[in-house]
Amino acid sequence: MTDRVLTCTETVRALWDYVDNACDGPLREAVVAHLAGCTTCTKHVEFAHQLVAQLRTLPVSDADVSALESRVRAALAREAAETS
Repeated sequence: MTDRVLTCTETVRALWDYVDNACDGPLREAVVAHLAGCTTCTKHVEFAHQLVAQLRTLPVSDADVSALESRVRAALAREAAETS
């Protein structure tokens, strides 16, 4: 059990790592604890799971994956620079 308490904003920021099983133990525990009491964030997670499931049904070429990864990484870098 974790003592860390997340706000909705922190939970939404951790959402994709949580959905992708990429967040660490304490963060994951904190997200799970938050979701247990927050229907709004739970709806965000449910949407993310549904989106991922639908995206997995689409055909994707390696070139598409590389281009998308580059765009996402660039967007994340811009966001990080803006919030620093």
